[in-house]
Amino acid sequence: MNPYTVVLETNEPFGPETRVMHEEAEDAEEAALRALHHWHNDMDFDPTNTIEELEDGTARVLAVLEGHCEKALVRSPSQQLV
Repeated sequence: MNPYTVVLETNEPFGPETRVMHEEAEDAEEAALRALHHWHNDMDFDPTNTIEELEDGTARVLAVLEGHCEKALVRSPSQQLV
């Protein structure tokens, strides 16, 4: 298993947001599937699902990065980078 960082665009529960999830997987596609399963948190991981099946309008995969990336800068509520 290898570490991956998955970036999701989500639409619920508070409108459009970007979510970053850390996953351990064999490859980038499995990492994306695991992140989508976690997003839909009522689902057990099922490797027979496809990414397209899980991108249901509430979440879609924007990127899968190798390794675990930690935040360096974030935008505060006052819109400044901290």
